[in-house]
Amino acid sequence: MEAPEPNSCARPETAAQRGSGHPLPVTHAFCNEWLDERHFLPKWVKAVLRAPLGCGWPERWLGSCRGFPVRALDFSLPVLLGLLVSMTINLVEPFGLGNATKAHSQRISARLVAPFYNSQAQDHVAVVLIDDGTLQARGMAWPPRYAYYEEMLRRILAHQPRAVFVDVLLEERRDYDDSFAAAQESLTATLGDAGIPVYFGVSAPGRQSIFSASGARNVVTSWHGTGSAYPLHIGEGNALKPAGARPTAGPVGVADSRSVALALYRDACPDAGQAGCTEAGTELGPEAELPPMAVRWGFNPPVVAEPMREHLHGCLADARPGWRQRSSQSLQLLWDSFRSGAKDRIEDDKRQECAYTLTVFEEQLDGEALLGDEDAGIGPLLKDRVVLVGTHLIGLNDRVLSPVHQQIPGVYLHAMALDNLMHWGRDYTHPPSRWKGIGVGLLNAVVLSAVCGMLMACFSRAPKEAPARWPQNRWVQLTLLFVALAATGIVLSILFQRWLRMPPGDWIGMVLMVFGLSLFVHGLWRKHVLSGPNGRRDGTANQGRESGADQVGSGGMADAGAGDASGAGG
Repeated sequence: MEAPEPNSCARPETAAQRGSGHPLPVTHAFCNEWLDERHFLPKWVKAVLRAPLGCGWPERWLGSCRGFPVRALDFSLPVLLGLLVSMTINLVEPFGLGNATKAHSQRISARLVAPFYNSQAQDHVAVVLIDDGTLQARGMAWPPRYAYYEEMLRRILAHQPRAVFVDVLLEERRDYDDSFAAAQESLTATLGDAGIPVYFGVSAPGRQSIFSASGARNVVTSWHGTGSAYPLHIGEGNALKPAGARPTAGPVGVADSRSVALALYRDACPDAGQAGCTEAGTELGPEAELPPMAVRWGFNPPVVAEPMREHLHGCLADARPGWRQRSSQSLQLLWDSFRSGAKDRIEDDKRQECAYTLTVFEEQLDGEALLGDEDAGIGPLLKDRVVLVGTHLIGLNDRVLSPVHQQIPGVYLHAMALDNLMHWGRDYTHPPSRWKGIGVGLLNAVVLSAVCGMLMACFSRAPKEAPARWPQNRWVQLTLLFVALAATGIVLSILFQRWLRMPPGDWIGMVLMVFGLSLFVHGLWRKHVLSGPNGRRDGTANQGRESGADQVGSGGMADAGAGDASGAGG
């Protein structure tokens, strides 16, 4: 019988082990025979892999343990190493594959948690929408006369809102519209009497709305360079520079660097005692130091009191849903995303058609019904709300992509960002720093590798040793492994959003990588352990002798992790 080479950590197999019929644990991807068969690996790489993993360090830590812990460690170590290599390569981001799977991971996670977003700020934010039905009811075309904006704002301000934002760019006057002078004069008086901050959107810092002289403020509505995140500060680094734009700097009405949501938040929450506010808006600190926000979208429509419901269109809820209904909604959204590969329109066909934010169409503000009844104790519908005015018109491409609504008017993005700020304050969700993201990725890798190692350790037990509850069919095992890894990735993404206040990482790409590595490691285990004495005796062991490789016996592989080895002969 040939003895093992001096640098091998193998020990002879005992008679008890030979007769037990149990497969010996094996450090699958780092055993001496496997390394010797990989001729493309340099010697120093093999030495590095053998040094920590091939010379019995698990035995020093785990003592004489020969059971589940060592087996799970044997399976998880090569998977973890493969993940670390892939994460290192991913730092280069070849072809943007990592960003693509990361964006899809975040989108599915956002759909999963959207039904559970429950903010008290929902009762203090509203959208006034101008759509084609509004134009038809008003008997006008787009763009409307300047007098229309003054009339609309007068009707909104009669509801006593906290602040108003008009998401319409009015930077250049139209010479053919002679209503501007009268509209500006009336708006100056209206804003002065109301004392409520009113903002008009502008395209870039330094630009002004034509109504700035009336007392309206300017706020930038466009940006770039932040991906899917919503910036709270818009400056030179991320401001759009429209072609042909001529900045009109001046002391009156110049747009500041705050985004729409941040400007409205600081007006809506001057202190923490305001309804719907978690903390005062001033607690955020200088806007230039604030990271961009990963907007969390809501799913369930708002609740409106019964007297007002009959005067509004649909998309209103009778009461806030409970946890059982929210869980059902979440699972349905997850199932639709799972089937989106086979049915590419399923997410669009089953989209949430009702906005999370209370929506009032502009023509509904004409009547006095929405102003309430002070004698009956019913206040105006928009009272104490932040009102955002936006458009939803055919031919105007002012839309954003929501994970649950699909395409939705862009004003709702500002509304949801404001809702997030009012709900969380300084704890709003934002992308992590580079090093924090790397640390979270390593934690993901360790957890997923451990789950993979434990499951494969259970599946890899010999028939005499395996309990009846573990299936022996290979395809059933792989299906269970994939489901367990996907569930673990989803749970990790939810935990990171809840406690670390950061969007989920690329859990889909990592789950697929772990699953692919597990198939590789599982194949090694079947080749070296389940093949049995006859499979190992035919040529493979002889080829190892002829090439001078470390010897492995016919009963199984040398267990570098546990310090055991099978006999070299038959």
